Amino acid sequence: MIKEDFVAAMEFYKSQILDSTEPLPAVPGFSPQALRLLLNFLPKVLAPETRYLEIGTFYGASLSAVLSGNQTVEALSIDHLNDLQGERLRLFVQQGVPPPVVWVSTPDQRRWINEVITTTGFGNAVFWEIDSLKLMPYRVLYVLPEGVNLFFYDGNHSYHATFHNLIRFLPCCNNQTILVVDDITYDLVLPAVEDALDVGRWDVLSSYRLETSGDEWGFAVYLISRRSGGEPK
Repeated sequence: MIKEDFVAAMEFYKSQILDSTEPLPAVPGFSPQALRLLLNFLPKVLAPETRYLEIGTFYGASLSAVLSGNQTVEALSIDHLNDLQGERLRLFVQQGVPPPVVWVSTPDQRRWINEVITTTGFGNAVFWEIDSLKLMPYRVLYVLPEGVNLFFYDGNHSYHATFHNLIRFLPCCNNQTILVVDDITYDLVLPAVEDALDVGRWDVLSSYRLETSGDEWGFAVYLISRRSGGEPK
């Protein structure tokens, strides 16, 4: 994808899709509507092939968005559900909001994720319940052998986890990839992303940071390109 195409697609998203009320699969979770609409839109930009890697599944709201109506998407979603519960609970505590009971049940999470994959995924989606930082990155290429061209990060939002997850999995990406990161202004997420791209030898060709009503920390989308000397896929 060239920079001009990416910019045109994002401007179209901002003007025509960002505030859309288009229904998406009803799945519990924290992903704001604007982010889910973006994830649903990007496979159309990347058509005919989208190879999607997601770190941080929770109940599958983002996964359902990227799969809905996009029959050619191949997807791998990774989450260590117990760890994510702990982080989400801490976020609730920090905001002084009682956590909804339904969002702290691992069996419920597994049931929802399975339902998303079986009813929305057209047979092309896989979920791995594992701590992403304990996963050997080359295993991603077993599911997505042509490499990743759409990478969504919504896992643990500490600096350490964000940086090391990106450093770990960006080598699985194509030479040009779209990277989407949720909660970009939370804590040290943005510095972690910037440092990981720099250390991993990626250039940002274009980027957008979006904040919408009810979404306290916003999200960012990048078109990134591997620098000369990186490990191409």
